[in-house]
Amino acid sequence: MAAEPTTLKTALAVAAVSALGPLAGEYALILMGSFGGALLALHRAEPMEKWWQPILHVGGGVTAGLLFAGTGSAAAAHLLPDSLGISTDMLWLPLSAGVSMFWRDADKLVPDWLKRRAE
Repeated sequence: MAAEPTTLKTALAVAAVSALGPLAGEYALILMGSFGGALLALHRAEPMEKWWQPILHVGGGVTAGLLFAGTGSAAAAHLLPDSLGISTDMLWLPLSAGVSMFWRDADKLVPDWLKRRAE
């Protein structure tokens, strides 16, 4: 079976999300990004002893991505220059993946970023 081109995969994803409707489609984008980022965060994590700890790890990442992706993408779209033409809905998937992947490291990343910004 031959590999499908990227444009076809993208078109299929857009068609699937648009078929869900305006609210469920947007929520599906955020959920897909959150789940993917949480799985990547699980890959970066230390080995866990109990069988249920990875489930809680992924669940926490998905929850963090769902909670903060909407507000974060609205803020990021507002802060980016208008010449880029980036709207809020273009940032839902990548920002939710980033939030769910790195939210456990925020206690180290944010203070370091603020110190570099102040210099």
